[in-house]
Amino acid sequence: MLLEAAKIIGSGLATIGLINLLLSLLNQNKDLLLSDIIYSKLAIKAIFTCEEMIKSLPETNIVLGFLKKEIPLSILKVNGSIFNNTILVNEFISLNTKDRKKNIKKILSHEFLIAGVYMFIAPDDERYIGSCINFNDRLIEHKDQFNSRRKPTTLHLYKFNYSEYNWSPIYLTINYYKLFVYKYPHYILSRGEVSILMAITQLLPRILEQSMLDSFSFNLNGNNKLVKFSYTNWDSNLLNLPGLTKNTAKSVDILINNKIIRTVDSIQDLLPVLGIKSRNTIFKYMNHVKGFFSPTYNEIVNIRYPYTVNLLNHEIIHRKIDNNVELKIPNTPLISLNMNLLYVFNSDLSLVNTYKSIKEAAISLNPYPARDGISIRGREIAISRAKNKQKLVFNQVGSFYFAENPNSNRWNNYIIGKYPFVLKDVVNNSEISFRSIGEAQKYFLSIHGKKPDVRTIKSHYIKGTLYKKQYYIIPL
Repeated sequence: MLLEAAKIIGSGLATIGLINLLLSLLNQNKDLLLSDIIYSKLAIKAIFTCEEMIKSLPETNIVLGFLKKEIPLSILKVNGSIFNNTILVNEFISLNTKDRKKNIKKILSHEFLIAGVYMFIAPDDERYIGSCINFNDRLIEHKDQFNSRRKPTTLHLYKFNYSEYNWSPIYLTINYYKLFVYKYPHYILSRGEVSILMAITQLLPRILEQSMLDSFSFNLNGNNKLVKFSYTNWDSNLLNLPGLTKNTAKSVDILINNKIIRTVDSIQDLLPVLGIKSRNTIFKYMNHVKGFFSPTYNEIVNIRYPYTVNLLNHEIIHRKIDNNVELKIPNTPLISLNMNLLYVFNSDLSLVNTYKSIKEAAISLNPYPARDGISIRGREIAISRAKNKQKLVFNQVGSFYFAENPNSNRWNNYIIGKYPFVLKDVVNNSEISFRSIGEAQKYFLSIHGKKPDVRTIKSHYIKGTLYKKQYYIIPL
């Protein structure tokens, strides 16, 4: 396979040894691999692209020196074996356990061995295979796809919840971008250098994923068995573009009629540029063939990450307008309910309980959220939207209606604060009113450069003693 790869790439390039050296990991571990290595047309194109990327780096470039040093030291860890044409996983994590993060960290014991191929195993032993450059980040994305049904695939639409699956890395490889940032924390990467490190990090995981898809049947992957590479073309001019100033930011191109009209340095900066407020809109339309209306440009725009080739064309799902009518409780007008209490009713409108807040209700009605992968914050939002409407809200202990006196003003109480007081300055003979301890802490921070803790202020508040030999804290 290594010889075939060398034929694919060609010969005579000064840096051909680096890519061959990276691919040699597959040959060195041939007896441990779970399938034969297959180079798809896209993989071949990606190999050419990586070679072109490395070739474009000046001989004195720090990234090139880093790759020359680190690629020969690269590691490929295999977490499985084959028995009777079945993949046996050495170590896997139940996503239903409280210690799952700790257990995942144990498997990912090497700090930079966080790229590779992973597997989801359903309770009925159906399986899904995928690859990524950061296992933890990809798991977070999968959880969001399971829970929010955002860009769902066959895996996320299957009959089990996220927490019912077992998960495991199958192949583990080095994330070269993370390793470089760790070793050269003060070096500012250009956009081109970032792309090179990302492309080389992605290369082996994608090749290994395609090889497994071609060798085994993974029903939860659906019908599309072709693995796509993010980097299959290269513009060396990117090496001259400055890197992003924000560590976690991603630059975004704005297009009108398929022509780039502006590039911004982060999604946060993109919102005011487009004249919109919703980050959800950004995530729904990012890298999508369909555009949306920008109030700033007064036109339909598309947004995508620079040099994205494979655009999305799935249906974009918007939250439907809520047409639920007002909740009608027999012989009990909503206006007659006690103020600042949340009422919970069964589907037959019989009273279940009352709570002091939506959060208290969400916690009480979902006693085991981790078991079913339920987000308490998500339940709070659902209850808030359905309050005083004929809309049943699902919770672990049942589905209920929620009601509250329309004149409730609990938020006024929150704004006032639990400990409103006057701060009397006996030295300067002045008084300042505060609605809460938090406000007073900010005040002390601004004038003294240090803020007192809550216990200190509360103690002087209760005892009426002098604070810092200068201030009396007088309750309102």
